[in-house]
Amino acid sequence: MTCLLTPLILDLAINYLSFTDKCMESRRQYKTISIPPELYLQIEKLIEDTGFRSVTEFILFYIRQTVGKIKARKQKADAILDKLPEKEARIIKSKLKELGYFE
Repeated sequence: MTCLLTPLILDLAINYLSFTDKCMESRRQYKTISIPPELYLQIEKLIEDTGFRSVTEFILFYIRQTVGKIKARKQKADAILDKLPEKEARIIKSKLKELGYFE
């Protein structure tokens, strides 16, 4: 019986270690951002009795939503600029750059 269990236990241990390594890798890919403590407390109270399990989960949800909206607006603006004559597009991009919308 010991002979049958040993390979199974080794396999489970290897899979566990592999999974743990992947988890640690994904954690290393995260960056820390700071928010004022009073804002953190406000969010903590705000998410009580919601589906959010933590302030971090709440913030990530809204950041992802916002990034998605910004990308969609940028794609829409690019599509509009692509339809314009090159000279007009250059003038508009230049004016938007002066206003801080483009780098």
